[in-house]
Parts: sequence; C-alpha cells; structure tokens
Amino acid sequence: MKQPDGIYEISNDEIKYWTAQFYKFTKNFCEPNSALSIAAAHRWLQVQEGEERKKILIIITGSNISSSMQKTILHGEFLKCTSSN
Repeated sequence: MKQPDGIYEISNDEIKYWTAQFYKFTKNFCEPNSALSIAAAHRWLQVQEGEERKKILIIITGSNISSSMQKTILHGEFLKCTSSN
C-alpha cells in the first residue's frame, strides 16, 4: 500500500485565496473544498526536489458555492493573502 507524500494543513484564508485565484484565472468559481486541494497541491509542488517532473491530478467542482460566498470572494481582498504558511 502506498503512503502519502505529506499532509498539509490549509487555513481558511488560503482556501479563500485559492478560490479567488481560480476565479481570476478561469472566470469560474470552484467549491472551497476544491480550493483546499489546489492549495495543498501548490504547497506540495513547492517542496519537491530534483529535476524529475511531477504530475498531479486535482478534480475541481464548482456547484456547491453560495451566491453570498461568490460575492465575498469577488469583492474581498483575498488575492492579497499569502498562499502558504
């Protein structure tokens, strides 16, 4: 059985940041749980060593985000948040 390469604790601010980043780049909203996966993948890729190219798959879903959260993301300052702790 394979063991995970790591476990990352992602803050609420990071989830909001990556939700906003995803929207900025795609003009589509993703669910906060998808943004959590994006944040963890970003952090994991930052600590990879060597020249071997890594591949990662993240499944993005977007139907479970409320209109109030969409407005919060669009009008918030979340892109100014740091994306790693």
